[in-house]
Amino acid sequence: MWGSPVTDKRGEYLMEWAAELNLSVMNSGNTPTFERGDTGSFIDDTGSFIDITWATEGMVRRVNKWEVLLGEVYTYHHHIYFEVAQTQRRQ
Repeated sequence: MWGSPVTDKRGEYLMEWAAELNLSVMNSGNTPTFERGDTGSFIDDTGSFIDITWATEGMVRRVNKWEVLLGEVYTYHHHIYFEVAQTQRRQ
């Protein structure tokens, strides 16, 4: 659902939870949201997709340009950028 090439029990539980709440995943693309570097951790060279952006049914159409920003960060988690379109207000 969110681009990870690996499926495990935790991911399955998370997908079930989201389905029960009628949430949609906004993640798109194949850029990992988390990379530990070359520390020899359990995470492979491709990184991991552990940061997930969820939206309700009413918000899905309003979320645009979801992307993982690569650049200098001081954490293992990459920044995530997305825009939310404004709705027209009724008078």
